[in-house]
Amino acid sequence: MVDPTARSPVARRVLPWLPVAAWAALIFFLSSESEPPEPAGLAGLPGWSQAAHLGLYFVLGALLYFAFKGSGVRVQGSGTGSGFRGQGSGTGSGFRGQGTGNGKRTITSTYLLALAAGALYAASDEVHQYFVPMRQADALDWLVDVAGVLVGALSVLAWERSRGKS
Repeated sequence: MVDPTARSPVARRVLPWLPVAAWAALIFFLSSESEPPEPAGLAGLPGWSQAAHLGLYFVLGALLYFAFKGSGVRVQGSGTGSGFRGQGSGTGSGFRGQGTGNGKRTITSTYLLALAAGALYAASDEVHQYFVPMRQADALDWLVDVAGVLVGALSVLAWERSRGKS
């Protein structure tokens, strides 16, 4: 009998990315607004914009970490080969899913992938804002975004390590 709770290989790789896509869409929507909404009472407070950036990208960093880990994509090894592999267990370096390797290295690699993907998305968001009326691309916003991704992914990494999960 087939287990109805078992996911197909495609579902195992795609489902972890749905929250990331939804959150990235929210960020894109907010970035598309010439005047993004601000909660009453917080509007005009010093640092409000940076706090919003930090919070949005904190969540994105955590979601990216979970997505990379849940879909089995990670960097593994330090051998001679390289490349992307959806499944397999070799000795070469590169992106691999379902491979074997050191648990701590896998967690750290997952964190680095989340950080890199979040930084790239933040950069694309700043470029996008350049084309939105009354908005501008801002290097400081990008740095705050990257800090949010860094802290979000690092928080999940620390939480997993404190629970002894790899």
